[in-house]
Amino acid sequence: SECDDIWIRFPTEEGIKRGLGEFECVNYPAMSELPQVRSIIFALMRQVEGERLGPVMITRLAPGKRIYPHDDGGAHTSYYKRYQIALHSEPGVLFRAGDETVTMKTGDIWWFDNSIEHEVFNGSPDDRLALIVDIRPCI
Repeated sequence: SECDDIWIRFPTEEGIKRGLGEFECVNYPAMSELPQVRSIIFALMRQVEGERLGPVMITRLAPGKRIYPHDDGGAHTSYYKRYQIALHSEPGVLFRAGDETVTMKTGDIWWFDNSIEHEVFNGSPDDRLALIVDIRPCI
């Protein structure tokens, strides 16, 4: 991938060693340093009736760069639902998951199945910023 990430919430190596696995996440320093992001995360949790918050990160993809085709294998893909919030996305940014390609506009929120192959290309003149939030719904 050609992107930069800010990790907001993730599993820890120590937690995995203690048997908590990939589902138990902890807040990284960015969670307390970015109060506006917390507001977005918890508003989304309420909207989708989430019962557990999983990994969260912000990704930045510079113009002309891409996140190469991949799938996010592992048990977390069936445990959590993945949401992507376009914090800044201009025309020319293409997101493909499976057979569907979309252009996300700033402010859009999308659910996608991250167990299938997906990729992003930033064909715009600006950085593309996305907030990725994994949530376990209560229903």
